[in-house]
Amino acid sequence: MLLTRDKIPETNEPGRGSLKAGKGQDQPFFGRGAIIAILGIAIVIILLLVVGMQTMAGQDAVIPPQACAEKTLQYVNNNLVASGTSATLTSVSESRGIYEMKIGYQGQAMTLYTTRDCSSLFTSRIAMTSTTAGSGSGTAQPAAAPIRTDRPVVDLYVWPSASTAPRQRLS
Repeated sequence: MLLTRDKIPETNEPGRGSLKAGKGQDQPFFGRGAIIAILGIAIVIILLLVVGMQTMAGQDAVIPPQACAEKTLQYVNNNLVASGTSATLTSVSESRGIYEMKIGYQGQAMTLYTTRDCSSLFTSRIAMTSTTAGSGSGTAQPAAAPIRTDRPVVDLYVWPSASTAPRQRLS
């Protein structure tokens, strides 16, 4: 809509301004400020997406085996062993996408496993390709038969309820 000066038809003189739709300038649907605000929001969203993707890509960073072994050994010595004692690293190797570390602690050899990004520590590995005892694939063993006696031992616990409790008068 354009603000124009109309002429009064009878006198052909300029009159007061009025609003009327004209064929003059076409005004955009959004003003300049709205377009700048939309562009600013779009740029912020794109920057957040790019930073988020880089952060997620950095989470899968592989740490070399020796550096991961040193980090794991430091964690074990600071948090898992008794104070005044320490574990020693015997060897480290990569096996099936995880690091396998052999350590010695108080004369015993132990194996620890960590992820390649050195963020998780495991004390054992379970191979899911073999069945284990008690997995349901073997024969089921019957439960032990109950012991029968002439005088069974029975414990009975009775809790008073609100309906059977003696009533008190309120004065």
